[in-house]
Amino acid sequence: MMEERVHCVDLLELSLHCASRLGYRLCEDAPGGSPSGVCELKGRKWLFLDPAQTPRERLQVVIEALAADPTVQTANLPPALKRVILTRRVA
Repeated sequence: MMEERVHCVDLLELSLHCASRLGYRLCEDAPGGSPSGVCELKGRKWLFLDPAQTPRERLQVVIEALAADPTVQTANLPPALKRVILTRRVA
């Protein structure tokens, strides 16, 4: 279980780094209970993450955002992250 958590945290950090490279801005200081998700405001892509969520829940939000983003198709992503995103697209 601990190994899975470490993997999840590492993948979350990697996915956030890649999202940043793809132009996403991150907001993690939303008040508790605010929904996490992605949106575009004034031409900028934003990821809103609730800090009260677990790393797995935050990772799911980021992966869903990346899976829906057409620019991911041509992005140079790490293989581990690409596999997760492709799996999400198929699901």
